[in-house]
Amino acid sequence: MELNKYKQIRKFLELVIMGEVDLVELFCKDRMPEFLREKGFLSKNEVEFTPRVLAKMPYYHKLEYSYLLSLPLSCFTNAYLKKVKRYIASLTQEKDSLRGLKEREMWREDLSKLEKLIEDQETSQVAPPIYLRLRRLKRELFSQAD
Repeated sequence: MELNKYKQIRKFLELVIMGEVDLVELFCKDRMPEFLREKGFLSKNEVEFTPRVLAKMPYYHKLEYSYLLSLPLSCFTNAYLKKVKRYIASLTQEKDSLRGLKEREMWREDLSKLEKLIEDQETSQVAPPIYLRLRRLKRELFSQAD
């Protein structure tokens, strides 16, 4: 869902930066939601929820674009647009890399990350017991499959 949101933000920034949108006129005439819908932008709820959840929502909740309209002015620069594009590329790469993984591989990767986080918390009183249980769980889960 986050990828969709940032794609929408990129599209909006490109329209504004390229001068294809007169924000002042749209805000003054209170036409912004209508304009965004015409241009194919997704509302906040369409970005955040599945179609099944959206079908149960009242219509007026579906036309909320605060994630676009509350962007600070400092976002409307080419530098920020480049950051958004890089972030989209990283999310896309992460999504593509996850598609190639099997469930067991995802579990292993997540458990390894958790194990590292716990190791880094050596000063914590809670970390040692959790770390030992995690190692035991990891052995139990993956020793049979290997």
